[in-house]
Amino acid sequence: MLQVINAITGKHSVSTTKHHFYKNMTDYKDYIIIKQSGNFFIVLPLEAQLQNIIEQHKFSRLSINNKDDVNGHLVDVCDGVLYKKTLKIFTTLNDCPNFSITLSCDGVPLFKSSSQSIWSLLCTLNELPPDLRSDHIMLTALWFGAKKPPMNIYLDPFVNECTDLHECGFDWVTSDGVHGTSKVYALILVSDSVARPLLQNFKQFNGEFGCSFCLQKGTLVERGRGKARVYPFEENTELRCQSQTLELVRRAVETSTPSAGVKGPSVLSPLPGFDIIEGCVPDYMHSVLLGVTRSITSLWCNPENYQSPWYLGRSIPQIDKLLLKIKPPSNVSRTPRSIKERRYWKAHEWLMWLLYYSISILKGILPERYPNGGEAQLFCLCSKSSTLSSSQEGAVSPNCCTCLSN
Repeated sequence: MLQVINAITGKHSVSTTKHHFYKNMTDYKDYIIIKQSGNFFIVLPLEAQLQNIIEQHKFSRLSINNKDDVNGHLVDVCDGVLYKKTLKIFTTLNDCPNFSITLSCDGVPLFKSSSQSIWSLLCTLNELPPDLRSDHIMLTALWFGAKKPPMNIYLDPFVNECTDLHECGFDWVTSDGVHGTSKVYALILVSDSVARPLLQNFKQFNGEFGCSFCLQKGTLVERGRGKARVYPFEENTELRCQSQTLELVRRAVETSTPSAGVKGPSVLSPLPGFDIIEGCVPDYMHSVLLGVTRSITSLWCNPENYQSPWYLGRSIPQIDKLLLKIKPPSNVSRTPRSIKERRYWKAHEWLMWLLYYSISILKGILPERYPNGGEAQLFCLCSKSSTLSSSQEGAVSPNCCTCLSN
């Protein structure tokens, strides 16, 4: 393992033998060996990491929050309505630009055979260009334990530091000598459907009113030997908002019972300017790519549906022939695999299938009743005005097809 680490880093980063490794660590091992079991977490200051990132780049690469729109198109976070609205709310210090961060919290099992897991809190600086953003991910907290972390304890140091950085700001110097003092505010929370309700202090998706974005109660249905909560398609479902959620928090605290899925105040509520509803983004990977897209494609190919007019199982060899001929550009991380291996497809492969491959491949393969099946699938997933009938029938109006083909 030590040799592998040195091979990856391209230099002598660690000792090449266990003997030398332990010998070098003699002075420190008493401090890092945990002599009791339990749950632990560490906190890494955000301010020092922000200063370190900013001092590596010129100011012209950072001050992108005042740029003009590119023909009104949404290109990045800084073009969004929420970013611009929040930018106008907060005053600046000495005319220096404010900075915003996107935070992400998720847990991963330590081993497949262990209940222990690690939960990380990561932050990115939105004012960095996209090509630099992924190179400067800040780790601000790390939790280790057999259970999910109590968010009010785990995130409390981070929330306190963010509040201080917003009220007092922090000093920074860029690589070209520009210096200033700026405020910092948390803008966006990126998390999956398991971690998000813990952070919002909402009920999970399998409970009543378990959606983070609307007030649909959901329905229990029989599934196997038990029951599962589902959310049937409803038009004109009432969406959640910040002011309404604060009222639900008040009711939940007064009655000591959840109110419309809200259990109580969120640990993120004290963050200045953070919107607990609009600031959270849907779990695109699990709900769209590994969820709806995979489910629709599986229905198309499932032999149990052989009598359905949209069944594609007989056309799998033809689909594979076209799919495996595709030569994507080098920025696509995975080349196409057979649709027979779709159970092993990763999220990025489903993304390419949804947005690019299926639109051209399924033309002429799906029956005429379902023209442009890939476009229908994409439209139903992306359109704000799609209805239950359109999603069931897979039908797309001619205008929509024209729009998508352009």
